[in-house]
Amino acid sequence: MPRLAQTRQAAVLALASAALAGCLTTTPPASGRDAGQPTAGAAKVEPCEAIATLTKSYGNQFADLRRAKRSYNRIDIWSTSYQIVGNNCEIWGWQGGHFNYVCNYVAPDEQSARDIYDRARNTIRQCLAAEWSLRETTLPGAQDAAAQGSQAVFKKADFSGVIDLRLLQTRGINTPRWAVYVMIGDYNAQL
Repeated sequence: MPRLAQTRQAAVLALASAALAGCLTTTPPASGRDAGQPTAGAAKVEPCEAIATLTKSYGNQFADLRRAKRSYNRIDIWSTSYQIVGNNCEIWGWQGGHFNYVCNYVAPDEQSARDIYDRARNTIRQCLAAEWSLRETTLPGAQDAAAQGSQAVFKKADFSGVIDLRLLQTRGINTPRWAVYVMIGDYNAQL
């Protein structure tokens, strides 16, 4: 692999790992007429602080973080100014009053996605108290059932939601792609 390509791949991996671990600058919730617009000079939010904010906000269905709403057949999607993964986070609400804060990152290749997933899982585990349990499973690939993805679900007895981290092979136009998702809120195996 040419040196420039190796350098670019290393930079993308480092950026994505930091993003999914919540280490990038996040935009705190806005209010007033600028709600939902990027905030210049937003303060850096550490991963554990971001997880605490999101698990607390789940208690009010992320109402304090919701901005512009788009409605579809069975789901409403709100933009949010609270971004822990670049600008790739939204709030999903679907029938029955279920809500999730959802972020995703499409990796340049499978190994990069696996590295990001492992780092994010370890960071989340370090941020959570001992009373949180972790259940890990494998997931089939979207285009190749043998391409095993992974899922880590963190649950706590007095928290009705979950923190759900997934490594998935997704459908690309010509080739499979790999993505990492983090979801905080109601558990749904179909997401």
